[in-house]
Amino acid sequence: MLKLLKATALAASVAFSGSVAMAQVNLTSQTAGAGTAVALTATALVEYAAERGIANIQLKDGQTGTKYNLLLAEGKIDLATSPFVLPFVLSKAAGPYSNIDKKKGAELASNIRLLYPIRSAFLPCMPMMPRASRGGKT
Repeated sequence: MLKLLKATALAASVAFSGSVAMAQVNLTSQTAGAGTAVALTATALVEYAAERGIANIQLKDGQTGTKYNLLLAEGKIDLATSPFVLPFVLSKAAGPYSNIDKKKGAELASNIRLLYPIRSAFLPCMPMMPRASRGGKT
């Protein structure tokens, strides 16, 4: 009877140990304003990673994409939600990154990897302008 109880206790501890997994990795992340599609996607990633014992992700929201994209490229943060165009703009040292040397910009941009796309989150962020202002007919 004692052997059966020990075996049952061992089996129960093995069975329940998977549901209490603790993450061994701590990561940092930044995202845009709270409540936006981009921020909600990042928040969901934080929750899923914690639930599954993959990683503990410290998320800082309400940040500016151009700034945290540069932090990501420099290795100062581990994850970021960013429009697809920012690494490209960084690689050309253009726009908000025009104060960076072109060679340094290309080097920094090569440090960024895409995990997964969030296409629908960026469609509302695309600039819209009337057709007439682009030189076409209305």
